[in-house]
Amino acid sequence: MRRPPAWVVVVGVVAAGAASPAPARAADGFWVTVAAGAAGAADPADYSEFWFDSPHAPPVAVTRFTGGTTAQAVTAGGSTFFTSGGVPVLLPTADGYATISNPDVPAGAGGLPRFAGGTQASGAPQSAPAPDDSARLAVDLAEKAADGSQALTVGAADPTGAALGEGMVTVPDGGWWVIGLGPAKGDGMPRPDPGPLPVDIGGGNGSTDGGGVIVTPVPVPVASPGGGAVTTPEPGTAVLLGLGGLAAAGWRRLRRR
Repeated sequence: MRRPPAWVVVVGVVAAGAASPAPARAADGFWVTVAAGAAGAADPADYSEFWFDSPHAPPVAVTRFTGGTTAQAVTAGGSTFFTSGGVPVLLPTADGYATISNPDVPAGAGGLPRFAGGTQASGAPQSAPAPDDSARLAVDLAEKAADGSQALTVGAADPTGAALGEGMVTVPDGGWWVIGLGPAKGDGMPRPDPGPLPVDIGGGNGSTDGGGVIVTPVPVPVASPGGGAVTTPEPGTAVLLGLGGLAAAGWRRLRRR
């Protein structure tokens, strides 16, 4: 029995590798959590969180704080109290998480589920200009509603000002709020498979505000010889089938010699 030539083996290996799905990997990233609770309560009454992809754990600079009150930024390295006129405040979060809160947060407040059992950042918060690579954080505490509650909105942006995410909670009258910020600790959100890219068929710019209609390509059904319909294979599948057929035909010819 003759051994298959090298090119047949190579084609088979390439085809098998192309058919195998790439393993999913966890993306590095950064969490922002926002919680609020009633005065004296350890557990939050409202909670929100968001995540954004990041190639590294960025420093975070609080560049806006509204609401006419005082906040405190805390890490393992120390704490800093500031008001709206005291920004920017830089939070070094490369090796752990930091918190921003009002001074009324009770000890052991359960508003940091993403960082429970984690390690606080070692560097101390400081009043300093925002570095060029820092994420920007805006913290806005709205006017009190009729029942005394306040909406707290937290938004993050990259150094160019592009939005990264936003969370909002309702702070009870006289209650507390706390914001947690830190790297994903290796348990970041999974990077999803984007699948087929959307196609703009209406002359727009890729979004509905351009007047176009966004559709996702799907396999086109075609008539089968026996009636009904079959699905046209995707281009990648057709290529693999073609390579496999060529390899099989070449091997049969070699065996006849």
